[in-house]
Formats: sequence, C-alpha cells, structure tokens
Amino acid sequence: MDLHEPPAMSATVQVALLLGDLGNSPPYFENDNYGSRIDENSPQGTVLVFGDPYITEIKDDDMGKNGIFSITLENNNGTFEISPTVGERRASFVIRVRDNALLDYEMRQTIYFTIVATEVGPGGSLKSSARVTVYLNDVNDHLPVFLQPRYEVTLPENMTAGVTVAQVLHCPQLTAGVTVAQVLNCPQLTAGVTVAQVRAQDLDTGLFGKVHYTRILGHLNTSLRLDSITGLITVSTNSHMFDRETAPEFRFNVEARDMEGSGNRATVPLIIKLIDVNDETPYFEKDQYDFFLTPSLRNFTTPAIITAMDMDAESPNNEVRYEIISGNYENNYYLHEIKGELTVRTSHSRGKMTRIKRLIDDQEDVDRSSITMTARAYDLGVPHRWSTTTIHVLPPDANTRTMMFIVNGSPPDRTQTLAMLETLTGGQVRIKDIRPYEGHEIQPISASGREDNEDRSMVVATILYDGTTMVDVRQLQKQLQANVKMSERVDKVVRCVSSGEPRLVLDSDDPGHPDCSDNSSPASLLFMPELPTLRHTQT
Repeated sequence: MDLHEPPAMSATVQVALLLGDLGNSPPYFENDNYGSRIDENSPQGTVLVFGDPYITEIKDDDMGKNGIFSITLENNNGTFEISPTVGERRASFVIRVRDNALLDYEMRQTIYFTIVATEVGPGGSLKSSARVTVYLNDVNDHLPVFLQPRYEVTLPENMTAGVTVAQVLHCPQLTAGVTVAQVLNCPQLTAGVTVAQVRAQDLDTGLFGKVHYTRILGHLNTSLRLDSITGLITVSTNSHMFDRETAPEFRFNVEARDMEGSGNRATVPLIIKLIDVNDETPYFEKDQYDFFLTPSLRNFTTPAIITAMDMDAESPNNEVRYEIISGNYENNYYLHEIKGELTVRTSHSRGKMTRIKRLIDDQEDVDRSSITMTARAYDLGVPHRWSTTTIHVLPPDANTRTMMFIVNGSPPDRTQTLAMLETLTGGQVRIKDIRPYEGHEIQPISASGREDNEDRSMVVATILYDGTTMVDVRQLQKQLQANVKMSERVDKVVRCVSSGEPRLVLDSDDPGHPDCSDNSSPASLLFMPELPTLRHTQT
C-alpha cells in the first residue's frame, strides 16, 4: 500500500430473508419395483431376499410430523408381512412369510403384491408404493400317490411265467377327467393278458415328477417282475409257488419313487387272490382193500369203506365220488357214490361158496376164489381227475389157513401145543390131526449142524384170522421161554414148505438135559419168504 494513498471508504447494511410456509413431500422408495425368489412351501418367517440393484429403504424428506409414515402390504392375502410398520424420514424394511398356504408352485408360479408407504402427519393423504414380484421355485414336495388305496387281483393258481398280474401307476392328486380302471377278475390267464391297467398324473414338474417303480416287498416277491417304467407286474417264473392249497391269497407292497427312482417314496398294497384250479388228483389211502363176507353172505365182517382224499382247496375240485369200473360182473355189490361204502346187493349162491371152500381146503391160491373189483375215485372239478384201487371180496373162510407144524415129543402135550401155536400165529388154532413125524417130509438141522433124530410129531392145524388178528411179539417170547420147560430148549423156529404145504419146525438141540442154563441160547424165529403172510392187523 502506498503511504501516500488515501484510506479506503466503506459502509454496512442489514439484510433480512423472509421464508415462506414449510413444504410437504410424500415418502418415496429407492426402487419403483422389487423382485425376489423363494421356494414353494417355505416355512413361516422365511425372509424375502432382494439383491442388487434393489435397496429396501423408504425415505421422507419432511421434518417433524410430516416425516412420519406407515408401511403396509396390499393384495397380499395374508401371505407375507412387513416390518417395521412405521418409519420416520428413513426406514429399511424386511418382508417375511406369514402363511405359506398359497406358496404352491403347482397352483401358481408367481405372486404379486404392493408395498404402500403413507404419511401419517396432518396432511396424511400423501403416499407412494412399489410393486413386488415373488417367483416360486418348484421343489419336490409331493410323494407319489397311487390311484387306488390298494390293488387286488384274482389269478389262477397255476399261472405261467409272463402272465400280467397288475399295472399300478401313481398320481399326486385325483383331478377331473382322470379315469380309474377297475381291476378285472380272470378265471383263466395266459401270457400277455392285462389284469389291471390304470392311468395317472403327476403335477410335479421336471425330474420331480418322473416316477419309477422300484421294488415289490413281501414273501415270494422274487416270483414277480415289476417294470420300473410302466408299473406292470408279471409272473417271472413257472416255479412261483402261488399254490391255492398253501394259502388263499398273497400280500405284497409295491414301492414307487420320484426323481426317476431316487426321490420321495410311497407304497401301495398288492393282494393276489388265487382261484383254486383242479390240479390235485384224488388218492386212496390204500392200494388194495380186502373185505371178508360174513357166513350169511349178506354183509361184511367189518364196514367195507374205501377212502380217497383230494388236496384241492375248494369245492367242487375237492369233492370226491366213487364208482366200480370193473369186476362187478354179477352186479352183486353196490358202492356208495359219496360215502365209498361197499355193500352186498344180493347174497352169493351157496354152490359158489362151497366151491370156494373146497379150493381153500385144497390149499389153492386164495386170490383165485376171491372177487376182485376195480374202484375209481374222481373229483367234480373240470376236467375230472381220478385214481383207482383194487377191492378184494373174500369168502368167510378166505381168512383160514391149514398148516403143518413139526414139534418135539411123540405125542406132544395138546394143550400146551395149542397155546404155543396161537401165540405164534396170532390166530385161532384148531388142531385137526397129530401124527408121528416120519422124517421124510423135512429133516431139520440143529444149531450145531448135526442131524437131530429125536422123536417128533406132525401137527396139522387150521388157523383162523379175523378182522382184528395181531401177533403180540412180547407174549410170543414169553411163551417160547415157557415152552423150554416142555421141550427143554427151543433153538429154532424153522419155516419150510414141503408138498405145497407150509410147515413150522420147533427143534430142540439137547432135550435130554433139563438144566441147560449154562449153554442156553435165546429162541429165534426164522421166517422164510415162502411163508404165507401172518396178518398182524386185518381190516
């Protein structure tokens, strides 16, 4: 500054700013609309996430009461809720799931609603809004559901491999227009016949809706084959063991899974009911029946009943009928069709019976004098199955045998001999003759191998057998031991046949010594094949 310059001149003035009334503006959002994605059926409290470029804030530039606003949701149907519900000048909001009933992808894929911010001051009419779009993600939230609560099929027990048992499909929900086929009952099935076929829908989308049938659970499940794509069930083997005689029905569970067999699982009962097929043949309890006529020739000594069994499970396949198919030439006998009891229709002539008795006395073959018939047992199934048996009708004396016995002693004690022979044969013994044994009919050999020349007798006796004849082996042993006192020792019972007549030889090796305790041996019975059969029990 120049020292010679004069000082500056200055002045001051006051300025006043006059402000008008304060302004009032509405709340506003950082974004005009918002978008989020959420899984269907998300639980209550799940937060909607709004990523970039969305900013979840509401602002109001007003001061005081005019800067306070409420926050609500419109067109929401109670599905979501927002917090906070009141803000001042600036508020960040969060939207959560309140009720997930409408979060169903199969019903809707998107949900729209609006966020509204309304000023609550004296001029509360100011507000703004932002549209929210929520996209639902499809999740595997449905189990496979079968069209029927269970599947029942009826099949013949002798079905063969390849027969279709059932086709079971699934659907999550039955809707209008879905047709459910009824399961058919088939009395006879051949390979390829479809027993049951149903159609289904799956409202899940994509992989979640692809159902495969994974397995059959239950006893004999290896006898069935399950097509994983179609749900068709067929018999896999001819050795399936589906036998009506074993069980009337078999129960299984068919399993299905979505996601091509790796997802959610569901099962449905499968019941296979079996139809009884006439696959069992009646069989007789005996291959041969022998019945003896009474002396009056008008009846039998015991009820003449033949019995056959049929193992089929149901009628008429297991109902048995009887008939005589051969041998009843004179129509003398009647066989009851249901009971299987044989009765005499007309008595035999006395002349014929005399001839039969004469044949017996001559030791002819008894079968030549009997009446032989063939009876058949058949069931009432279709086709009939049957088997046969032989019936022998024997005359009253057909159960009589004449035999010769060689015993020690000459003559032997008749009472003791009678008791011994009855115990030995099991029948009623009638001694016809006792005579000295000449030695030319048979020469018994003792246990020591030397010939025995002791005195012997030939006893000719008739043995009578009735319907309850039996041999008590224990009593026989006791009797033989008791007879040691009579014959000193019974070493053998030797059976032989001479001149067509059966004989029993009771041989004593050392009859001269009553005390033989030191070298005694138990009695033995030697039964030769030629000996006529001793009937232990005759029916």
